[in-house]
Amino acid sequence: TNFISSNPQICTILGFMVDKEVQFGIVYNPILDQLWTASKGQGAEYNGSKIHVSSCTNLSTALLIQEMGGSSSDQKIEMVNKNLRTFIPKVRSIRAYGSAGINLAYLAMGAVDAYFDCGFHIWDYAAPLLIVTEAGGVGMDITGEKVDYLARRMLAASSQELADQILPNMATVPMER
Repeated sequence: TNFISSNPQICTILGFMVDKEVQFGIVYNPILDQLWTASKGQGAEYNGSKIHVSSCTNLSTALLIQEMGGSSSDQKIEMVNKNLRTFIPKVRSIRAYGSAGINLAYLAMGAVDAYFDCGFHIWDYAAPLLIVTEAGGVGMDITGEKVDYLARRMLAASSQELADQILPNMATVPMER
């Protein structure tokens, strides 16, 4: 949607997995010439410079990403509305960039503090989530357990403390694998 609407928040995502573990990830925005990269155990970079997530540990000061989505599912629409009603009074502010890759890349470089979603696909978030974790952030399933990339859902945050404050407040919907 961003691309066909001439919104510059677009990206190409490339990742490589071995035994269900992402080994490296690349997110590239060709319009703005932004390149985020990470290799497992080697940290994360933005345009060749090391990056780190923000130091946010408190929900009240967090900048949260909540995508609205293009789903016509009543269940998904209600989930988004419920999360907006829940989080607007609890966080500093909410953003939506329209791209899971950009959302997670911004989280990795400290421009936002947390992002969760249900309904996207492994190619949307596996590689960018490695960039977040290599930049010092946390990534998990919305149950708080290890990410299952085929479950189509995840929470990423700048800290475990912040993730722990988001998890019990999130409304979610079941997703088909």
